[in-house]
Amino acid sequence: PAAMRGPVAVASLAAVAAVAAALQQKPSPPGQGQLGFDACPDRRGTGSVKWDRYPADAGIQPMWVADMDVQSPPAVVEALRRRVDHGCFGYNVAAPPASVEAVRDYLAREHGWEVDAAAITFLPGVVQGLSVCTLAYSAPGEAVATPTPVYPPILANPRIHGRAPLALPMVPPPAPGAPWTFDFADWRARLRASKQAPRLLVLC
Repeated sequence: PAAMRGPVAVASLAAVAAVAAALQQKPSPPGQGQLGFDACPDRRGTGSVKWDRYPADAGIQPMWVADMDVQSPPAVVEALRRRVDHGCFGYNVAAPPASVEAVRDYLAREHGWEVDAAAITFLPGVVQGLSVCTLAYSAPGEAVATPTPVYPPILANPRIHGRAPLALPMVPPPAPGAPWTFDFADWRARLRASKQAPRLLVLC
């Protein structure tokens, strides 16, 4: 963990593949090949955790998981189709240069963040990234703070690694459509009262 301290950009392989494929495509003319949010394909029977965990006749609305029912961008689908048509699947390079450059280009273009290629680490998912950051930037027994409500694994992660989760409650919206907000005065009070000052703040 000591060697990992420093700027680390974490991305899932699926997201990187999608970004890399999309960036390699020329922009489509208006109305052609663009991502739409008004079409919702039937995902039952596809191995979907969201739709196949409970039987269709159970009367349960699957709103318990952050999974959007939106088809992937055409550029991503086409890139995957070309790869499948190749027909040979072996061990892949963990960090293909093109994928690394796609991530660096995105961060620079969208956020003005220049990231060295050596600082980009590829992981299989966000939860694994949380574990890596917890181990890299905190020590056993130290606190890990996060605003709540939040994705449950974020609160469970510190305990799994011997850290102490510190919840920082947000202020509920005063009216429908209004945002949740941070109460910094309350946060300061909670931090002062904490037995262990947090070394890590996780935002979701």
